[in-house]
Amino acid sequence: MVTRAKLTLIVYILILNICGGQASAQDGSRLIAELVGFDAEIDNPYFPLIPGTTFIYEKTNEEGTERTEVTVLHDIEQILGIPCRVVRDTSWLNGELIDDTLDWFAQDREGSVWFMGQAARSYENGMMVSSEGSWEAGVNGAQPGLIMLGDPDVGDTYHQEYYPNLAEDMAAVVSLTESTTVAYGSFENVLMTDEWTPLEPDVLEHKYYVSGVGLILEGEDEEDGNWDTEPVELIDIIVRSSLAENDSDGRSAVSDEMLAGTPVISGVQALEVAEGFLDGGTARRMELEYDGDRLMYAIEVGVNQLMVDAINGDILGVA
Repeated sequence: MVTRAKLTLIVYILILNICGGQASAQDGSRLIAELVGFDAEIDNPYFPLIPGTTFIYEKTNEEGTERTEVTVLHDIEQILGIPCRVVRDTSWLNGELIDDTLDWFAQDREGSVWFMGQAARSYENGMMVSSEGSWEAGVNGAQPGLIMLGDPDVGDTYHQEYYPNLAEDMAAVVSLTESTTVAYGSFENVLMTDEWTPLEPDVLEHKYYVSGVGLILEGEDEEDGNWDTEPVELIDIIVRSSLAENDSDGRSAVSDEMLAGTPVISGVQALEVAEGFLDGGTARRMELEYDGDRLMYAIEVGVNQLMVDAINGDILGVA
C-alpha cells in the first residue's frame, strides 16, 4: 500500500530528478514545501519536537556510562527550501564528549516527520576527529527520509535516511500495543519499530515510542528476553523556557557556535558545579542562555542564582 507520506516522497524525488541545476532544484523543493505543507513546527505525538525541550538518555556497558542529551532548539534551517527544526544531539562517555550533532527535521501536512539531514561531529580527547555520518537532502544524491509517520500502522515500512553507501537506515512498524518500562516511567500502547540498514545486514534494532512523549527505548535485537547490547533508555525530560531566539537570518548564535564544533558541558554537569559551589544546595530551575558572546547556564539554587559557563564549567557569577 502506498501511503500519503510515501507518495509525497516519490513526488519529491521525481521533482528533484527532473529539475536541472541547483537553482531549479531549489525551486522544485519550494513548490513541494508549499503543496505538501512542510513546516518546522513538529507536533507528531510519537515524535514531538517542542523548542526548549531536552530528552536525556543513558546506557551503561563495560566501557562505562554513555549519556545523550537531545535538545530541540529554536533554530530553523532551510534545507532545499523547506524550513526544518534544528535538534542538537550530544553524547558523553564517562563525562567526556564523544559526539555532537545537529539534526534537521520537518513535518508535512499529514503529520509525518521527515529527516532532512545532519551535521555530525565526533570527538576524542576534546578534539573533533570526524564528521562522518553528515549528509543533507539534495546534496550528492542524498534524499529526505521519514523518521515517523503521521498515522503509523503495523506493516508500514520506510526509509529513514538515504545517502547511498553512507546512510541507508530503514524502519518497519511492528506493534502499536507494547508495554515497556524505563527509568522515566512505565507505559502501555507503545509503538515499536524494527530498524536496520543494508550497510550492516546483521544488525537489527528495536525502538519504542510513546504518544505524547517520543522515543523512550532503543537497542539491538533481543534474544530470550535479553538485549544483545545494553539498551539506551529515557531517564528524564527537561523543559526550559528558552534556549536561544533566532537572529535576523533565521539562525541563532548558539547554533553557529555548535556548528563550529565547540564542546558544551551537559546540563547535569552544570548542576553538579552549581550545587557543589553552594555546598549541597538543590537546584530548582535551570536555563541555557546566550548573552551575545558567551553561552551559559542560569541555575537557581535556593535563594541564589548562579551563572555557569557552558563551555568550561566555570562559575561566572552569583546573585
